[in-house]
Amino acid sequence: MDSTLYQVSAQSAPGDPRIAPLYALAVSAGAPADLARKIRAGLLLVGALLVASGLIFWVAANWQAQSHWFKLGLIEGTLALSVLAACLWPRL
Repeated sequence: MDSTLYQVSAQSAPGDPRIAPLYALAVSAGAPADLARKIRAGLLLVGALLVASGLIFWVAANWQAQSHWFKLGLIEGTLALSVLAACLWPRL
């Protein structure tokens, strides 16, 4: 039992549904086996979102300076990647 988690969950209002997972983790035997996997997946997701938002902001900041062909190619490329991902997703 993790005493810190137990103390935090004990200080909350009894029957609070937000604290139930914390209490279950506190009284579980040992650390969860898949915690490292969940943290890794979460960090990979956050990293991917940060890279995607950086690309979006870069394109938005430079949108006026780009040629019409670049803009058209970017929009068509995004659409083509979306269609390709939608076609391949059920297979993955």
